[in-house]
Amino acid sequence: MIHFPTNEDMRKYYANFPFSGFEIQDSDFAIKQLDGIEGLKQLAISKELSAWKIALKNKWNDVAKAFALMMFYYDKGIPDEPYYISPGRKGLSVEYFPHFDDEHFSIKDGFDFYADIYFFKMFSAIDGIWQILNVYFNLGLTVNKVSFSNVCSKLEKIDAQIVTSLKKIFEDERYQKGKDLRDSITHRLPVGSQGTGIRRKGNATIFCISEYTSSKLTVEIAKALLNFSVEVFKQIKNLCNKENLS
Repeated sequence: MIHFPTNEDMRKYYANFPFSGFEIQDSDFAIKQLDGIEGLKQLAISKELSAWKIALKNKWNDVAKAFALMMFYYDKGIPDEPYYISPGRKGLSVEYFPHFDDEHFSIKDGFDFYADIYFFKMFSAIDGIWQILNVYFNLGLTVNKVSFSNVCSKLEKIDAQIVTSLKKIFEDERYQKGKDLRDSITHRLPVGSQGTGIRRKGNATIFCISEYTSSKLTVEIAKALLNFSVEVFKQIKNLCNKENLS
């Protein structure tokens, strides 16, 4: 059976999403307008900022949609704890997902898909913040060179205090766990996939229980990352708004 959310389902999940934490007001990341040639330069920067702010708003909306759909499938029930028993039934030494039936696999497939999208979209949105800071502080980085580390490197020459604040913010465990899971999705295994169960030590090959991140842990990391993102976005807006008033 394939499950799809109704409009009522989506309204319920959207009602619990912290949209207000990702609002971007006209006064956010605003720059002072000047006259003459400098005024034209500032106008160009304002147009760039406007485009990046719209893009970021759209990315936050994508995060909300992916989060809602992920939670829709999660709430359908995914009995993946424990995800294996040993010995298994019918003579198996290890049996994975012993409490699953066909419907659970279908639900898990939907959950895994939208969990992947959630982490991709969340980190894409966070990357969008660096694009805004690059333009806001006129750092001169080309779009494809914008990253947290490159922005901090350039920004340190302008305002070392802001860089110190940014680096401290992103030492947060909630961000690091989210990043580790996103990196695994991107470069190794998607959410909900089993590891190989093979380990090598020197010339020895060891057969082990396959690694697995449960749906419950995935949701815990996703929710923690969401709360972190609300907090960090507010802090970054405040840092920039304070800079604009100075």
